[in-house]
Amino acid sequence: RFQGLAAGQWLWVPRAVERLHLEIENASLGGWWWGGARGVELSRAGAGSSSKVLEVTAPDPFALVFVPAIEGGRLSVIEGVEPMPLAGPPSVIPDEGAVSWRDRGRPPAALEGVEQTMRRLRAQGYL
Repeated sequence: RFQGLAAGQWLWVPRAVERLHLEIENASLGGWWWGGARGVELSRAGAGSSSKVLEVTAPDPFALVFVPAIEGGRLSVIEGVEPMPLAGPPSVIPDEGAVSWRDRGRPPAALEGVEQTMRRLRAQGYL
């Protein structure tokens, strides 16, 4: 059961995107990802910068990435095609290009939607 969820930036990167390399403003090095990929790496953008650099290589079948980012969370593409910004999690699993959405965080009592999404992904064979 989820205990709460931090604010941050979500990215869904499907197999069709071979490589995505971007910078996320005001992010932290925590975070996590699900799915499969040759590589998912989060690193500091540079000395004194509050931005982090995310690189996703060869997702298979996808990489779902969460990067904590309390303020901002704006994405800047370094290499690859810019993810399509969404207002919230996609209602249909993306398979052509990457998508992103910002989450303001949730207390434990508000996570039913996250659990429903995880059940749907399991039922569809993604998890």
